[in-house]
Amino acid sequence: EGLYPDVIRIGAKIFTAPEKPPKGQEPPKTEIDNPPGIPYIDDVEKRLQEYTPEQQAMLRCLLDGEAHIDEIISATGFPPAKVLSGMTLLVIRGAVRSHPGKRFSLNTQRL
Repeated sequence: EGLYPDVIRIGAKIFTAPEKPPKGQEPPKTEIDNPPGIPYIDDVEKRLQEYTPEQQAMLRCLLDGEAHIDEIISATGFPPAKVLSGMTLLVIRGAVRSHPGKRFSLNTQRL
């Protein structure tokens, strides 16, 4: 019955919500589920080694605090598209926080 009785008669199954795995059998968390931040400002140089040279340059622009995207572009000398895509990846990785008005800051604590 319902909205599509003909479809159900030929063997289609109604999709509801995905089932949750039984307690204790959840899939392991990945970096996407819990991205690492830069946990301590004193440890930044060590953590910067995990990033590409371009990303390191962008992250160094944020060591003194929050910065506007134009300030990062000017300080690095990279094209705007490269900085925007790089900052987006750094936000996804959890190293940087995005703020209103295209401003960014280091994520100094684990998300």
